[in-house]
Amino acid sequence: TAEIELWESARPELLIWATEERGLERLMVGPESNVIVDRLLAASERFGVPMQRPLMDLEDTLALSPAEIWGEFAGAVTNASARYGLPHILVIGDRPARQALKYWLYDSSGDFRSGDLSGVDEDARANALIEVVMNYVRSVSEPQEPVPSPTFVSRDNAPLASLQPQDTLIAGQWTVNVEYADVIRLMELIDHVEASELVLIQSVQVRATDASIVLKTDLPLGATDDLISSFASIQFISPLVYSLK
Repeated sequence: TAEIELWESARPELLIWATEERGLERLMVGPESNVIVDRLLAASERFGVPMQRPLMDLEDTLALSPAEIWGEFAGAVTNASARYGLPHILVIGDRPARQALKYWLYDSSGDFRSGDLSGVDEDARANALIEVVMNYVRSVSEPQEPVPSPTFVSRDNAPLASLQPQDTLIAGQWTVNVEYADVIRLMELIDHVEASELVLIQSVQVRATDASIVLKTDLPLGATDDLISSFASIQFISPLVYSLK
């Protein structure tokens, strides 16, 4: 799997606490496997965003309870998290029977933002949460100095200022540029490309609204375009430039 970079500046690190509603009870999720947490950790590896779970040992169990989480006692959350020294905290409240999930995103000052997500199963709720978290980490990352780049114009003359044509062709290498609105769809496109035995992803750089995928392949331009264009709902803009919007 290729390393995927979200940015070049310091990357926010998150600690993940999770609770789950089971019948009339709300319980802390321990160190056992959990679909939503596991999907988040997989996304953290893919996008290079450090995340970790608490140990959920006796100290953690005594330090934070579901009642304090759902009661939005920010002090309890930040105090329980202090031993891990991470600047950002994600707290998950999954409600499988209601096909719903609530999340809280805390910073080191104790301020937080929260929201509610819905999904028919754990995978759907995990996908929705991953998108929220990736948007959050972009918003709290250090600002980037804009780098001037040539504007690339699509077939209908709508400017795609964030995308650049490939100025220098390297033998056996193509750089594919993709505009996207949904990070989950971008992950699915990357999986689609990785599934092909004819190309190897050398690197991926993900920015706020677009991504660059460097492919190592002996395929000609037309065959590479056919591979990318075979992904559902992708829009061809021009050679090696596409849109997932």
